[in-house]
Amino acid sequence: MTGDNLARIERVENLRAVWPDEARDFTPWLAENLDDLGDALGVELDLQGREVQVGSRFLDILATERYDGRPVVIENQLDTTDNDHLSRLLIYSAGFDAQKVIWVASDIDDEHRQLLDWLNQRTDENTQFYGVVVELWKIDNSRAAPHFKVVVAPNEWQKRNGGTGKQPTGRERQNIEFRHPLAERIKPKIGKSVVTDPA
Repeated sequence: MTGDNLARIERVENLRAVWPDEARDFTPWLAENLDDLGDALGVELDLQGREVQVGSRFLDILATERYDGRPVVIENQLDTTDNDHLSRLLIYSAGFDAQKVIWVASDIDDEHRQLLDWLNQRTDENTQFYGVVVELWKIDNSRAAPHFKVVVAPNEWQKRNGGTGKQPTGRERQNIEFRHPLAERIKPKIGKSVVTDPA
């Protein structure tokens, strides 16, 4: 096989070719496809409302986590993140006392990425900030297919260790991912906390 029969995959740069208007096209589509966003984040989301009023502003999407009903705030835009949407995101988060805060955009500015990382380091483990890039991809002349790329997510190890800024090595991260769920299952049986920090 020479590879001549393989398809070519390419990214669609202009999201507005599919969603011309952010409020009228993209937000309703995203609200109807929260399962796809949830799959990218590893959570199950239930829609509670679109354009939900918070003071004088309107939150794009209000959702809840399926397993516990905790509020999830989702702000979206078809452009690179900007300070106006950032301020809205924080207002909405405070207004709903959100546990998960998700910013979906065509690109996450470096400063905003750093800010979301900083918020994840400084808040407790019950408050989580995500930056998600929405992309469109085509194979040859196929229809465009959406893809959510998570570029900012909470560092659970960092939150459990007081936001010290120290990053775990690859081996430490593997140990954490294995030991933490195991420890959570064992705790009720032995009646005391199990150390889950890397050795």
